[in-house]
Amino acid sequence: MKYDLVFEGGGAKGMVFVGAMQVFESLGHTPGRLLGTSAGAITAALLAAGYSSPEMLEALAEKKDGRSVFSDFLGAPQEFDKAAIRTSATRALLRNINLPLIPDRFEDVLDDRLVVEGQDQGRGFDIAEVPDPRQDECLLKTSGRGLFLVRCFADELKVKSGNNGGATVLITKLYSNNSGSKSSKEKQS
Repeated sequence: MKYDLVFEGGGAKGMVFVGAMQVFESLGHTPGRLLGTSAGAITAALLAAGYSSPEMLEALAEKKDGRSVFSDFLGAPQEFDKAAIRTSATRALLRNINLPLIPDRFEDVLDDRLVVEGQDQGRGFDIAEVPDPRQDECLLKTSGRGLFLVRCFADELKVKSGNNGGATVLITKLYSNNSGSKSSKEKQS
């Protein structure tokens, strides 16, 4: 029997779709239309390209230097150079917002940093105890990937535990403040 299949995301947990497909195929079923997000989109694309579950399982078993190739799945991204940051869409957005009641020299300081604050309403966590998600034993865990990426891209990361559980996460990205500032543009005119 043919079924339309939808695969959700889930990072490295997407590997479990291969096992689900093995059972699905063993029952004599075949996929119809396919849809997926994130890791599920990879599974859907492989099925659409004609891969069987044994072929996908073989790909998952691939090793490099004795380690799963998926252990490098979350490799540290390359750093952005100053020119890329200076010409980024986020930087342009910040530069083009004019706060009329704030003098340009103060606004330049605001434009040179992006600060995001988030609230964790769970039981909270100690950032020092969050393991590196690239370690083999952590590949299938559901936590740690977001903090890993934040650590790669942010200039500052602060986590404060709440009194009644939960935590406040403060992420800061600093931008170069000496090129393209509103006050320097005014001086050039």
